[in-house]
Amino acid sequence: VSNPSIGNGTLTGRYLKIGTFVICNYQLIYGSSTSSGSGNFMFSLPFAYSTTSYPIANTTHHCIGSAYIEDKSTATYQGMVKFNWQVPQKVYLEAVGSATTYTQLLPVTSTTPFTFGTADFVTITFVYESAS
Repeated sequence: VSNPSIGNGTLTGRYLKIGTFVICNYQLIYGSSTSSGSGNFMFSLPFAYSTTSYPIANTTHHCIGSAYIEDKSTATYQGMVKFNWQVPQKVYLEAVGSATTYTQLLPVTSTTPFTFGTADFVTITFVYESAS
């Protein structure tokens, strides 16, 4: 994402680290002046991930958690949290969308799976192994 602004929204996060095991929970609640910027939603990791635990090629994306995305006026959506190999030490979100017979994952942006507005929110929970 480029040029996001929390404005009067709220971004909270917490984590629990036991040894190299890290559990994270983040929540973004939109305010009337929150702007998503452009591009896919991404969040920073609290600790660097272990490259020996996740030695996956740069073209593969490793799912490490789930997302709950709510449009306060109409619907809720499920999604996945994945490592972003092109932007190290960040995770990104994909929402479950529908395409003909099968579901597909679509990057979460300011307009996907819906256009975000006041009181809409994203909650993500994920688990990974840190480098140390």
